[in-house]
Amino acid sequence: MKNEKKENMSPYKSQRITVLNSVVCLIATITSVVLAIAMMQFSDVDTGTAPFSAIGEANRALFILWGVATAIALYTSMMILARRLKFKSRIFEIALAIGCSMVIVTSAVVGGAPAVQVIHRTSAGLFGLICAVCILVLFIVKMRKRQYRRRTATYITVLSFAGIIFLLTTIYVGWFTASTQILVINVALVTMFLSNFVEKWTIE
Repeated sequence: MKNEKKENMSPYKSQRITVLNSVVCLIATITSVVLAIAMMQFSDVDTGTAPFSAIGEANRALFILWGVATAIALYTSMMILARRLKFKSRIFEIALAIGCSMVIVTSAVVGGAPAVQVIHRTSAGLFGLICAVCILVLFIVKMRKRQYRRRTATYITVLSFAGIIFLLTTIYVGWFTASTQILVINVALVTMFLSNFVEKWTIE
């Protein structure tokens, strides 16, 4: 009887967890996008010539909040997708947590000192690289389950390139400006969220 009760409760509990994660993901995604736009709008730094980190340095509190919101949005989105795929891996979860936490480090450690710049760029690079690998892992898992969809291919492509571009734009600022950087990140976050809740595919 107890085992039957647990089996009957597990789908309901799983549904509640998914809904809770979805709400957290939505709030974090909106918060990240709004904070990024707010920093660009109300900053004295020229978004057409300076990188996003320069704007963040001028708005430290908002930048850290943005980093936290972005990390939560990415983590919850990817965990929801993993859950839909019934993919469970402790290594994947740890790697994803580390990758997402790197964006918090990136936003918290910013400044003009050479040592600070090294930490800032390294953490940003790890953020983009680790998250891109985690996305690739989920893509491979999904293809193996024969649940491939054209919309998913777009989702994976956008997010993978977003991670790579973020890595490159952070290390090699050059002609990539704050406008380009934040546009890429925002598009990636929104695309990831919509892909989880708009795309229709079944789990076997």
